Amino acid sequence: MKGNVLVDTGATMSAVDDSVIRALGVSPIGVINTGTAGGPQTQSLYPARFILQVVGWTFEFGRVTGANLSGTGLVALIGRDVLSSMLLEYNGPLRVFTLAI
Repeated sequence: MKGNVLVDTGATMSAVDDSVIRALGVSPIGVINTGTAGGPQTQSLYPARFILQVVGWTFEFGRVTGANLSGTGLVALIGRDVLSSMLLEYNGPLRVFTLAI
């Protein structure tokens, strides 16, 4: 499924919108207690793969969390589990960021 993602430097794990991952027929592989912007929550864990078509990158995950992203226009959040293998540079005055593997 295609959609917009957000690079979330505050997220320990990457996440996919619950409704999106369920619509794809992916079954949960477990649950995890997480801290979210809305407070502590229990979230389902799913296997997942992200493909960033613009740059041709594919990320395989042992697990991502399911999250309620409804109303945001996002299908996923890219967390520090992915960012930990990259260099992230943010240029505030220009409002641009660069990711490098």
